[in-house]
Amino acid sequence: RRPGDWTCARCNAHCFASRNSCFRCKRGKDEGAEGSFSPPGGTSKASSEAGGPGAGVFRAGDWICGSCSAHNFQSRDHCFKCSNAKTGNEAPPQSEGSRDGGPQTENFRSGDWICGSCSAHCFSSRQTCFRCSSARPAG
Repeated sequence: RRPGDWTCARCNAHCFASRNSCFRCKRGKDEGAEGSFSPPGGTSKASSEAGGPGAGVFRAGDWICGSCSAHNFQSRDHCFKCSNAKTGNEAPPQSEGSRDGGPQTENFRSGDWICGSCSAHCFSSRQTCFRCSSARPAG
């Protein structure tokens, strides 16, 4: 990782400094992806603003802001990106439990899956988790 590299606020992809949009989900660099990677064990500015490390991992109770579509942690009463108040009517982020018939978020595509071990969002083409190498669940 090099100075100027950035983390996409939507899909948590590592993007090179020369890119103006995320190579994975096409979100613009200036759409909430701030700062650069920090040294191992540190926290990037983008992840700390989103509420902590692993901001791209959806957990129970997390919510999507109705105004700016930012992923917010359950503990937040206001959106970290646009400061709009949580109303209680926000759509929950895509999760393994809501894949069939649940709300779809822009960063999930048909066949994508959530790793049961580390909660990473893995693309449909992967047979093992990119983060922890756990096998894709059957089915």
